[in-house]
Amino acid sequence: MWDVILDALLDTLKMAPFLFLMYVLIEVIEEYSMGSINKSKIWSSKYATVVATGIGIIPQCGFSIIASEMYSTKKITMGTLLAIFVATSDEAIPILLASPQGWTKIWPLLLIKIVFAIVLGYGCDLILHIIAKTKKIKKLDYNNQSVKNIDGVNNETITIRGHEHTHDNDSNECIHTVGCCGHDVEEKNSTLKKFLLHPFLHTLKILGYILAINLILGSIIYCVTEERLVSFLASASLWQPLAASLIGLIPNCAASVIITNLYLIDGITLGSCVAGLCVNAGLGILYLFKKNKNLKQNISIVSILFISSVLVGMLVDLVLKLI
Repeated sequence: MWDVILDALLDTLKMAPFLFLMYVLIEVIEEYSMGSINKSKIWSSKYATVVATGIGIIPQCGFSIIASEMYSTKKITMGTLLAIFVATSDEAIPILLASPQGWTKIWPLLLIKIVFAIVLGYGCDLILHIIAKTKKIKKLDYNNQSVKNIDGVNNETITIRGHEHTHDNDSNECIHTVGCCGHDVEEKNSTLKKFLLHPFLHTLKILGYILAINLILGSIIYCVTEERLVSFLASASLWQPLAASLIGLIPNCAASVIITNLYLIDGITLGSCVAGLCVNAGLGILYLFKKNKNLKQNISIVSILFISSVLVGMLVDLVLKLI
């Protein structure tokens, strides 16, 4: 049993230097890019979903929170928000990059997440646009009135793929700065605290999660034997994406750590990892319910995210079995 503890400790410590460097980089990205990202006019263009996916896939913790706030203030569409949620992987990418076996596992995962995020984002906005346009036509016929600019373009509001964006070029409104893991960054924070202390504390926190999970998994393998565990997981592979997605809904770093570590030891399939990490948007979903007062809308977003992630995970596993 002492071998289990020693192996878990050594495996965890091996990740420490790389994780720390990753979180320092994440802090720099969030400090110097998030403000300009929020103010960018790209969010009212047809490239918003692609850009959102590209930003979301970069290892960082704060963009899903900023995206929830931007959606609540109608600066981005529902499709763009969903693309960001799907692309975001929370702690997964740093953990995969910090592990030797993770380098070969990360590329198919990222590719599937990118394609899925773009398809879901544009698909959702297209459907919403069709629904909104149909409602306007029905209203026009019902009232027997002429409606100008049925696509929603006027001097104040632009309707883009079924979602209204109000532009105020003179406004200097800026979303508060969100740091790693969603903490509020104070302007008075010293550079040392911002770029070294917080990444160091974040590294310790994630290493604690990883150590705990390594100890649990190591103990299970020690007691059950690896052959029996692999056999059990293989027999339940059909429902793995559903179980992984339920874990992914937990608004905590631990969820992505659990899913990633299971994926690293081949405890779950690629499809299950895809499903769990696509639905896992960190604190973004929690912040959405806090900022957006439309509860029905929030539930719809989470439902679409969850159901589509489970289906994509099952599809990935089905395709891999057929290959």
